[in-house]
Formats: sequence, structure tokens, C-alpha cells
Amino acid sequence: MGFAKLDCGEAAGAIKSFQSALSLSPNKADNFDSNLGMAIACLRLGNEKAAGEHFNKAISLNPSLAGGPEKLSQEGFVYSPKQSEDIKRLLQLFNPRGSDASGN
Repeated sequence: MGFAKLDCGEAAGAIKSFQSALSLSPNKADNFDSNLGMAIACLRLGNEKAAGEHFNKAISLNPSLAGGPEKLSQEGFVYSPKQSEDIKRLLQLFNPRGSDASGN
């Protein structure tokens, strides 16, 4: 539901959806998507600090995130073109490994 709200340009509503998902199971490894969604929504709202915190949590749950949306799609994750661009921007801002998500 949160990613659908992101696609509709409703970042604030997406945050509520992702917060709800995270509160239901805060310690589960499958919270990768919720943390990544929170990072995207926070980035869109200009809250880079929170975006970085959620991005770092997401990358700790799934290190393949460092390979960008292309690598994630190989694992079965599907993101819209806008979300893929947001992931690339998050990688530029916060990737602890300094990887180039574009493959260059």
C-alpha cells in the first residue's frame, strides 16, 4: 500500500503505511521493503536525515540494495521507474560502500 501511495505522489500517506508495517513487526528481516519505502518517502519530503536512517536499515537487511534497482529486480523486487530513480539517488547520498548504482 505504501508503494502505491508513493506512485500517486502521496509521500506523507506512504510514510503512515510504512510506519504501520514496521510497527507490526519491527525486528523482522522482511522489513527491507518498508524501510526502503520509508527512505524514499522521507527523501521526497526533504527529510534526508530520516531517509538516511531508513536507507541504512534497508541496506543492512538486504545488502543487494547496494547494486541498485537493477540488482534488486534480479531478486524479484519490482519498483516503478520513479522509485528506481529515488533508489539511485539514495545510493548516491547514503551508500556506505560508495558503489555506483548505474554500473559505471
